[in-house]
Amino acid sequence: MSDRKITELELHNFKCHIDFKQKLSELTLLSGSNATGKSSMIQSILMAHSAWNEAERKRIYTRNIWGNYMGKASTIISEEHESDIVDISVYINDYENKASLKLPPVEEDSIYFDIENYEEIIEKLRNRDLATLNNINIFYINAERFGSRVVSEICEIDGYYVGTHGENTNYLIAKMDEEQK
Repeated sequence: MSDRKITELELHNFKCHIDFKQKLSELTLLSGSNATGKSSMIQSILMAHSAWNEAERKRIYTRNIWGNYMGKASTIISEEHESDIVDISVYINDYENKASLKLPPVEEDSIYFDIENYEEIIEKLRNRDLATLNNINIFYINAERFGSRVVSEICEIDGYYVGTHGENTNYLIAKMDEEQK
């Protein structure tokens, strides 16, 4: 299980990322000025993960993506978008896990996307490929100006509290490392 890693992220029309592609390592730190897309990268992975888990419903709701309210679909698609589809590709060991999310027709206040490529996702899930997005643990630590605050794990284990100022972060990272082995 520990040999599966997110190796690359590719975004089209997702928030501030019109055309974005980035290789990722085992530990990737995101830093930068406010409103430069750091949180959007995390949100895109969470949305793609949800799309892979909700493919049979053919729709993904933006009001609760792993406990995060993402807002209206019209605010998630890039302001400079050229189409009404958001493409999120999360590569696991260089295997593409793509979610194509289409804005619903005319409803500006909608809180969902239609999963445009749901048939492709379902077919890949039937093949039980170990590199699929629905079959990987994803951990992220949310850090703010005062340090680490919360960690959320997307899978079976509940999230852990790392302390208001990150005082339990070292313990948490060691615990997560043990669980990944």
